[in-house]
Amino acid sequence: MKKDKQERKKYTDAMIKKLLPKNRRYYLLDSECIGLRIYVQITGEKSFYLQRYISEYKYSKRTKIGDFPEMSITQARKLGAMIKADNVQGKDPILAKAARQKEKTLGDIVEEFEKKKLDAKTSSRNKRNIDDERGQIGAYIYGTSNDAGIQKLWKKYPDAMNIKSKRLSDITTEDIFEYHGAITSRTKYSANRMVRLIRKYYNYAMRKNYFIGKNPASMPKKELNVEEKDHYDYYNTKAMKKLITQLIKFRKKPEYRVPCNAILAALYCGGRPQSEVFNLTIDQIDLDKKLIHYKKSKVGQWSRPINDTMIEHLRYIIELRSNADPVHYY
Repeated sequence: MKKDKQERKKYTDAMIKKLLPKNRRYYLLDSECIGLRIYVQITGEKSFYLQRYISEYKYSKRTKIGDFPEMSITQARKLGAMIKADNVQGKDPILAKAARQKEKTLGDIVEEFEKKKLDAKTSSRNKRNIDDERGQIGAYIYGTSNDAGIQKLWKKYPDAMNIKSKRLSDITTEDIFEYHGAITSRTKYSANRMVRLIRKYYNYAMRKNYFIGKNPASMPKKELNVEEKDHYDYYNTKAMKKLITQLIKFRKKPEYRVPCNAILAALYCGGRPQSEVFNLTIDQIDLDKKLIHYKKSKVGQWSRPINDTMIEHLRYIIELRSNADPVHYY
Protein backbone atom coordinates (compact mmCIF):
# COMPACT_ATOMS: atom_id res chain seq x y z
CA MET A 1 0.00 0.00 0.00
CA LYS A 2 1.43 3.33 -1.04
CA LYS A 3 1.82 5.83 1.76
CA ASP A 4 0.61 9.39 1.36
CA LYS A 5 3.40 11.92 1.05
CA GLN A 6 3.68 13.96 4.24
CA GLU A 7 3.65 17.76 4.03
CA ARG A 8 5.91 19.62 6.44
CA LYS A 9 4.26 22.44 8.40
CA LYS A 10 5.31 25.00 10.97
CA TYR A 11 3.25 23.72 13.87
CA THR A 12 2.37 25.69 16.99
CA ASP A 13 1.30 24.46 20.42
CA ALA A 14 -2.26 25.55 19.64
CA MET A 15 -2.29 23.50 16.41
CA ILE A 16 -0.88 20.42 18.18
CA LYS A 17 -3.46 20.71 20.94
CA LYS A 18 -6.25 20.49 18.33
CA LEU A 19 -4.89 17.28 16.72
CA LEU A 20 -7.47 14.50 17.08
CA PRO A 21 -6.75 10.77 17.50
CA LYS A 22 -7.50 8.27 14.73
CA ASN A 23 -8.01 4.51 14.67
CA ARG A 24 -4.26 4.12 14.36
CA ARG A 25 -1.15 5.96 15.49
CA TYR A 26 0.03 8.64 13.07
CA TYR A 27 2.65 11.37 12.90
CA LEU A 28 3.14 14.80 11.34
CA LEU A 29 6.34 16.44 10.11
CA ASP A 30 7.65 19.77 11.39
CA SER A 31 9.12 22.17 8.84
CA GLU A 32 11.34 24.08 11.30
CA CYS A 33 13.42 21.10 12.51
CA ILE A 34 13.96 18.48 9.82
CA GLY A 35 13.47 15.05 11.34
CA LEU A 36 11.16 16.20 14.13
CA ARG A 37 7.90 14.26 14.18
CA ILE A 38 4.74 14.80 16.20
CA TYR A 39 3.15 11.41 17.04
CA VAL A 40 -0.52 11.14 17.97
CA GLN A 41 -1.54 7.89 19.71
CA ILE A 42 -4.93 6.20 19.47
CA THR A 43 -5.54 7.40 23.04
CA GLY A 44 -4.96 10.99 21.97
CA GLU A 45 -1.59 11.31 23.72
CA LYS A 46 1.01 13.27 21.77
CA SER A 47 4.81 12.91 21.76
CA PHE A 48 7.84 14.30 19.96
CA TYR A 49 10.27 12.00 18.16
CA LEU A 50 13.41 12.79 16.21
CA GLN A 51 14.23 10.73 13.13
CA ARG A 52 17.81 11.01 11.87
CA TYR A 53 20.53 8.99 10.20
CA ILE A 54 23.38 7.79 12.42
CA SER A 55 26.48 6.75 10.53
CA GLU A 56 27.55 4.57 13.46
CA TYR A 57 24.49 2.33 12.95
CA LYS A 58 24.36 2.75 9.16
CA TYR A 59 20.61 3.37 9.26
CA SER A 60 17.96 5.86 10.30
CA LYS A 61 17.09 5.91 14.00
CA ARG A 62 14.09 7.34 15.84
CA THR A 63 14.37 8.69 19.40
CA LYS A 64 11.60 9.95 21.64
CA ILE A 65 12.57 13.34 23.07
CA GLY A 66 9.46 14.38 25.00
CA ASP A 67 5.70 14.42 25.55
CA PHE A 68 3.23 17.19 24.74
CA PRO A 69 2.17 19.46 26.46
CA GLU A 70 4.93 18.99 29.09
CA MET A 71 7.34 19.84 26.28
CA SER A 72 6.38 22.65 23.90
CA ILE A 73 7.07 22.56 20.17
CA THR A 74 9.71 25.29 20.65
CA GLN A 75 11.52 23.21 23.27
CA ALA A 76 11.28 20.12 21.07
CA ARG A 77 12.89 21.99 18.16
CA LYS A 78 15.70 23.24 20.36
CA LEU A 79 16.41 19.79 21.79
CA GLY A 80 16.14 18.24 18.33
CA ALA A 81 18.73 20.66 16.97
CA MET A 82 21.08 19.83 19.86
CA ILE A 83 20.73 16.07 19.28
CA LYS A 84 21.37 16.49 15.56
CA ALA A 85 24.47 18.56 16.36
CA ASP A 86 25.70 15.74 18.61
CA ASN A 87 24.96 13.29 15.83
CA VAL A 88 27.06 15.22 13.32
CA GLN A 89 29.99 15.07 15.78
CA GLY A 90 29.61 11.30 16.01
CA LYS A 91 28.11 11.26 19.51
CA ASP A 92 25.36 8.89 20.54
CA PRO A 93 22.26 11.07 21.19
CA ILE A 94 21.17 9.05 24.23
CA LEU A 95 24.59 9.31 25.85
CA ALA A 96 24.81 12.97 24.89
CA LYS A 97 21.42 13.59 26.53
CA ALA A 98 22.62 11.91 29.73
CA ALA A 99 25.77 14.07 29.66
CA ARG A 100 23.66 17.20 29.27
CA GLN A 101 21.64 16.24 32.33
CA LYS A 102 24.89 16.07 34.34
CA GLU A 103 26.10 19.40 32.94
CA LYS A 104 26.57 22.16 35.50
CA THR A 105 24.18 25.07 35.69
CA LEU A 106 25.28 28.68 35.92
CA GLY A 107 24.22 28.59 39.57
CA ASP A 108 26.59 25.65 40.17
CA ILE A 109 29.48 27.60 38.65
CA VAL A 110 28.75 30.76 40.63
CA GLU A 111 28.51 28.76 43.86
CA GLU A 112 31.87 27.09 43.20
CA PHE A 113 33.44 30.41 42.19
CA GLU A 114 32.23 31.99 45.44
CA LYS A 115 33.78 29.24 47.55
CA LYS A 116 37.13 29.25 45.75
CA LYS A 117 37.58 32.87 44.64
CA LEU A 118 35.49 35.00 46.99
CA ASP A 119 36.80 33.74 50.30
CA ALA A 120 38.16 36.74 52.22
CA LYS A 121 40.58 34.48 54.10
CA THR A 122 42.33 33.15 50.99
CA SER A 123 41.64 35.75 48.29
CA SER A 124 44.15 38.51 47.51
CA ARG A 125 41.27 40.91 46.81
CA ASN A 126 40.21 43.36 49.50
CA LYS A 127 37.19 42.49 51.62
CA ARG A 128 35.10 45.42 50.42
CA ASN A 129 35.52 44.31 46.80
CA ILE A 130 34.61 40.73 47.67
CA ASP A 131 31.54 41.78 49.67
CA ASP A 132 30.42 43.99 46.78
CA GLU A 133 30.57 41.09 44.29
CA ARG A 134 28.79 38.78 46.72
CA GLY A 135 26.09 41.43 47.06
CA GLN A 136 25.63 41.61 43.28
CA ILE A 137 25.42 37.81 43.09
CA GLY A 138 22.80 37.68 45.84
CA ALA A 139 20.75 40.44 44.25
CA TYR A 140 20.81 39.51 40.57
CA ILE A 141 21.72 35.79 40.37
CA TYR A 142 20.34 34.14 43.51
CA GLY A 143 17.50 36.63 44.03
CA THR A 144 18.05 36.68 47.81
CA SER A 145 18.15 40.46 48.29
CA ASN A 146 15.74 42.03 50.76
CA ASP A 147 15.66 45.22 48.70
CA ALA A 148 12.05 45.90 47.69
CA GLY A 149 13.06 47.27 44.29
CA ILE A 150 15.11 44.18 43.43
CA GLN A 151 12.35 41.85 44.65
CA LYS A 152 9.91 43.70 42.41
CA LEU A 153 12.33 43.22 39.48
CA TRP A 154 12.37 39.43 40.00
CA LYS A 155 8.57 39.31 40.13
CA LYS A 156 8.24 41.36 36.95
CA TYR A 157 10.85 39.45 34.89
CA PRO A 158 11.02 35.93 36.42
CA ASP A 159 12.05 34.11 33.22
CA ALA A 160 14.74 36.61 32.21
CA MET A 161 16.21 36.85 35.71
CA ASN A 162 16.25 33.14 36.57
CA ILE A 163 19.31 32.11 34.56
CA LYS A 164 21.07 30.43 37.47
CA SER A 165 19.01 27.26 36.97
CA LYS A 166 19.92 26.92 33.29
CA ARG A 167 22.69 24.62 32.10
CA LEU A 168 25.73 26.39 30.70
CA SER A 169 25.17 25.18 27.13
CA ASP A 170 21.49 26.23 27.24
CA ILE A 171 22.20 29.91 27.90
CA THR A 172 22.37 31.92 24.69
CA THR A 173 23.49 35.46 23.93
CA GLU A 174 19.80 36.32 23.54
CA ASP A 175 19.21 35.10 27.11
CA ILE A 176 21.99 37.43 28.30
CA PHE A 177 20.43 40.32 26.35
CA GLU A 178 17.07 39.70 28.05
CA TYR A 179 18.76 39.40 31.46
CA HIS A 180 20.65 42.65 30.85
CA GLY A 181 17.47 44.39 29.70
CA ALA A 182 15.53 43.30 32.78
CA ILE A 183 18.16 44.68 35.18
CA THR A 184 18.50 47.85 33.08
CA SER A 185 14.87 48.67 33.90
CA ARG A 186 16.11 49.29 37.44
CA THR A 187 19.78 50.25 37.10
CA LYS A 188 21.85 50.40 33.94
CA TYR A 189 25.17 50.30 35.78
CA SER A 190 24.39 47.05 37.62
CA ALA A 191 23.08 45.59 34.35
CA ASN A 192 26.47 46.15 32.71
CA ARG A 193 28.26 44.88 35.79
CA MET A 194 26.31 41.62 35.83
CA VAL A 195 27.07 40.90 32.17
CA ARG A 196 30.78 41.35 32.94
CA LEU A 197 30.49 39.07 35.97
CA ILE A 198 28.68 36.34 34.04
CA ARG A 199 31.35 36.58 31.32
CA LYS A 200 33.94 36.04 34.06
CA TYR A 201 32.09 33.02 35.46
CA TYR A 202 31.88 31.46 32.00
CA ASN A 203 35.61 32.01 31.51
CA TYR A 204 36.16 30.26 34.83
CA ALA A 205 33.98 27.34 33.67
CA MET A 206 35.98 27.10 30.45
CA ARG A 207 39.28 27.00 32.35
CA LYS A 208 37.87 24.19 34.50
CA ASN A 209 36.66 22.33 31.36
CA TYR A 210 33.04 22.56 32.48
CA PHE A 211 32.08 24.32 29.27
CA ILE A 212 33.32 24.29 25.69
CA GLY A 213 32.06 26.85 23.21
CA LYS A 214 31.54 30.56 22.74
CA ASN A 215 30.99 32.63 25.85
CA PRO A 216 27.37 33.89 25.53
CA ALA A 217 28.17 36.93 27.71
CA SER A 218 30.89 38.15 25.32
CA MET A 219 28.76 41.06 24.17
CA PRO A 220 30.27 44.08 22.39
CA LYS A 221 30.56 47.15 24.61
CA LYS A 222 28.33 49.10 22.21
CA GLU A 223 25.49 46.66 23.00
CA LEU A 224 25.62 47.58 26.70
CA ASN A 225 24.35 50.70 28.43
CA VAL A 226 26.31 53.92 28.05
CA GLU A 227 27.88 54.77 31.38
CA GLU A 228 28.22 58.52 31.70
CA LYS A 229 31.01 59.85 33.87
CA ASP A 230 29.82 62.19 36.58
CA HIS A 231 31.00 64.15 39.61
CA TYR A 232 31.55 60.96 41.57
CA ASP A 233 34.61 60.13 39.47
CA TYR A 234 37.97 60.51 41.16
CA TYR A 235 40.35 63.33 40.20
CA ASN A 236 43.97 62.48 39.57
CA THR A 237 46.72 64.36 41.43
CA LYS A 238 47.35 66.82 38.60
CA ALA A 239 43.67 67.71 38.26
CA MET A 240 43.30 68.02 42.03
CA LYS A 241 46.20 70.51 42.28
CA LYS A 242 44.73 72.53 39.43
CA LEU A 243 41.33 72.61 41.16
CA ILE A 244 42.84 73.74 44.47
CA THR A 245 44.83 76.49 42.73
CA GLN A 246 41.68 77.84 41.07
CA LEU A 247 39.72 77.76 44.35
CA ILE A 248 42.47 79.71 46.16
CA LYS A 249 42.38 82.25 43.33
CA PHE A 250 38.59 82.65 43.32
CA ARG A 251 38.26 82.95 47.12
CA LYS A 252 39.90 86.37 46.91
CA LYS A 253 36.56 87.64 45.66
CA PRO A 254 34.15 88.15 48.61
CA GLU A 255 31.16 86.60 46.82
CA TYR A 256 33.08 83.35 46.23
CA ARG A 257 35.07 83.18 49.48
CA VAL A 258 32.75 81.10 51.67
CA PRO A 259 31.91 78.37 49.10
CA CYS A 260 35.55 78.17 47.95
CA ASN A 261 36.80 77.77 51.52
CA ALA A 262 34.16 75.14 52.22
CA ILE A 263 35.20 73.12 49.16
CA LEU A 264 38.87 73.45 50.08
CA ALA A 265 38.13 72.23 53.61
CA ALA A 266 36.34 69.18 52.20
CA LEU A 267 39.24 68.43 49.84
CA TYR A 268 41.93 68.87 52.51
CA CYS A 269 40.00 66.80 55.02
CA GLY A 270 39.43 63.92 52.62
CA GLY A 271 35.65 64.08 52.97
CA ARG A 272 33.47 64.02 56.08
CA PRO A 273 29.73 63.42 56.68
CA GLN A 274 27.64 66.57 56.43
CA SER A 275 26.34 66.10 59.98
CA GLU A 276 29.93 66.31 61.25
CA VAL A 277 31.14 69.24 59.17
CA PHE A 278 28.17 71.61 59.30
CA ASN A 279 27.86 71.49 63.09
CA LEU A 280 31.50 72.19 63.89
CA THR A 281 32.39 75.08 66.18
CA ILE A 282 35.77 76.73 66.86
CA ASP A 283 36.05 75.23 70.33
CA GLN A 284 36.01 71.72 68.81
CA ILE A 285 39.22 72.38 66.84
CA ASP A 286 42.58 71.83 68.55
CA LEU A 287 45.16 73.32 66.20
CA ASP A 288 48.11 72.49 68.45
CA LYS A 289 47.30 68.78 68.73
CA LYS A 290 45.96 68.71 65.15
CA LEU A 291 42.61 67.22 66.18
CA ILE A 292 38.92 67.85 65.71
CA HIS A 293 36.81 66.81 68.73
CA TYR A 294 33.36 65.77 67.62
CA LYS A 295 30.38 66.04 69.93
CA LYS A 296 28.95 63.06 71.76
CA SER A 297 26.99 60.63 69.64
CA LYS A 298 25.63 57.12 70.11
CA VAL A 299 29.20 55.85 70.24
CA GLY A 300 30.43 58.60 72.58
CA GLN A 301 32.72 61.60 72.03
CA TRP A 302 35.66 60.96 69.73
CA SER A 303 38.37 62.79 67.79
CA ARG A 304 39.88 62.76 64.33
CA PRO A 305 43.34 63.96 63.26
CA ILE A 306 43.78 66.66 60.62
CA ASN A 307 46.77 67.27 58.38
CA ASP A 308 49.05 70.32 58.17
CA THR A 309 47.35 71.65 55.04
CA MET A 310 44.00 71.59 56.80
CA ILE A 311 45.56 73.30 59.88
CA GLU A 312 46.85 76.10 57.66
CA HIS A 313 43.44 76.44 56.01
CA LEU A 314 41.64 76.63 59.36
CA ARG A 315 44.10 79.24 60.65
CA TYR A 316 43.36 81.28 57.54
CA ILE A 317 39.59 81.16 58.18
CA ILE A 318 40.00 81.95 61.89
CA GLU A 319 42.17 84.95 60.97
CA LEU A 320 39.50 86.18 58.54
CA ARG A 321 36.87 85.99 61.25
CA SER A 322 39.15 87.69 63.79
CA ASN A 323 39.68 90.55 61.35
CA ALA A 324 35.91 90.92 60.88
CA ASP A 325 35.90 89.64 57.29
CA PRO A 326 32.56 90.81 55.74
CA VAL A 327 31.57 87.31 54.57
CA HIS A 328 33.18 85.12 57.24
CA TYR A 329 32.25 87.22 60.25
CA TYR A 330 28.89 86.05 61.64
